[in-house]
Amino acid sequence: MGDDPSEILTALSRHLHAIDQRDPRSVEDSFAEDAQVIYSGFDAGQSRQSILEYLRRAGGFDGEKWGASTHA
Repeated sequence: MGDDPSEILTALSRHLHAIDQRDPRSVEDSFAEDAQVIYSGFDAGQSRQSILEYLRRAGGFDGEKWGASTHA
């Protein structure tokens, strides 16, 4: 992905849609292999796999725990 704002917006939209759909495979695909993420001050890891595992442990793919989400 380059620095084109439309490419960035498209990638972000796909990521947020994957989160809303509770789709771990698509969420995983939205991160680079060496991604680093901090959610609300908590280090979610420094790889795509560790971020996905963090989200799983946090209940990110369990609609019962987090409830519905809609990113607009």
